[in-house]
Amino acid sequence: MAGIASVSAEPRAGARKLLENFEAVLDLAKKTHPSVARSIALSACRASDPLVSARVYMRYYDQIVKTLSRTDARRAHRVAAQAFRTNNPMRWAKRYLAELQEAG
Repeated sequence: MAGIASVSAEPRAGARKLLENFEAVLDLAKKTHPSVARSIALSACRASDPLVSARVYMRYYDQIVKTLSRTDARRAHRVAAQAFRTNNPMRWAKRYLAELQEAG
């Protein structure tokens, strides 16, 4: 967050806003997605509407876990925890899962 805030016009104000957003999203995400709440909060805190973004990320996470559990339940949560950080989470998740399966 410090790196993000440091490039804003007002770094201290930016840092405070990011931290407020992070804490709000973390509180929301902990209720239903405690294992990935911090990752969701970090990704969503930069959005113009962090709470809306967090809800979208949590839906992506759930959808990816559900889909990937059919083929690789052991890795579904691991893959989903990374995938929501992209603009096309499902495509990224499928590609990442394929790479994991190739690696063993």
